[in-house]
Amino acid sequence: MIFPPNKNNLKGLLGLVALLYPVIVFLSVVVFRVEPNRLSIFIVLFALIYFIMIMSNPGKKKALMFLSPALLFLIGTAGFFLDAPFIQHLFPLAAGKSNYVIKFYPVLTNTAYFILFFTTLIFPPTLAFDISLLLDKRIMGTAAQKPMELFCKKASVIWCVFFIIDAIIAAFTVFADDPNNTVWVIYNGAVTYGVMGIIFVIQVVRGKMLIAKILKEAGAGKDGGAV
Repeated sequence: MIFPPNKNNLKGLLGLVALLYPVIVFLSVVVFRVEPNRLSIFIVLFALIYFIMIMSNPGKKKALMFLSPALLFLIGTAGFFLDAPFIQHLFPLAAGKSNYVIKFYPVLTNTAYFILFFTTLIFPPTLAFDISLLLDKRIMGTAAQKPMELFCKKASVIWCVFFIIDAIIAAFTVFADDPNNTVWVIYNGAVTYGVMGIIFVIQVVRGKMLIAKILKEAGAGKDGGAV
């Protein structure tokens, strides 16, 4: 069955492309030998299309939705200008640095997510709690709300630590002595997502177990009080 293209499908596809950024950069630079300055142009165009698609979708817009296109636009623009002749004339050391710039997207993404999670720790509700609400609507207004808020604060601290460590390692992979970018693509395109997936699954499973336990106890308490 072929599904007709629509805005939601296209937005999902763009999000998938952003998620696979390390793999796409690796294939473009190493396999297809695309020059970094040309790749930078494609990155900027992709970021603009992604931004327009988000803006064209109905519904409330959240800052988190614009994170990927904004960072991609920044990376692409910086990479393009570093290869511009007048920039290299003014700053000779900029020559050849666009290759590093386009690989800095994972570092910036980790930094941005750290800021987001850390900010919501100071100004709750936490981002982890908002995600938990999307996954389980039973939380709000029940006995599980306060325990889940505390649980999500602890989860947010774990995410903050992860993003700091991941950003540092990602930065090392950018400057590693690795002409084929193998270390960079394996770590940022596989290892990072694997660890994130494990943390996320553990958070979701433990959160749902906590909610079920509290609601079960609350239900038992009501039944006992009614006797």
